[in-house]
Amino acid sequence: MGVMFGLSESVAEAQASEILEEVARSGVNLLDEAEEVQGILRSAGRQYLRRKLRESREAYERAVENMKGQEYDLPETAAERRKLLNAILQERPDFEPIVITAQHRDFTELTDDDVSSFLKQLKSLGLLNTPASPTGK
Repeated sequence: MGVMFGLSESVAEAQASEILEEVARSGVNLLDEAEEVQGILRSAGRQYLRRKLRESREAYERAVENMKGQEYDLPETAAERRKLLNAILQERPDFEPIVITAQHRDFTELTDDDVSSFLKQLKSLGLLNTPASPTGK
């Protein structure tokens, strides 16, 4: 490592004319060298991003598994769960963009699994302290 750092310092401190003379003597094509360095840097960047993506995916999968293993105090019927979610969204309209994605803006098209999932996510995030039975509206 010491030799590599010494070489890099000597190149960094060298005059551009000295480097160009050395390149001309050795017959190195600077464009080819630049392309190779760019390829190495691109590859390293992709590997870094893939690692971050893989770590994020693994964290998401752990969170989903954790949610599946928890018990949730939710209404027993699909109609009651839908009524609870509707009451929550009326009481807290700021939750709508968090809970319902663009594909589910038409509330009537939500499946019971979607409704249950939204309610579980809100409870897991600590955003839902509502009892299992809605109390109005």
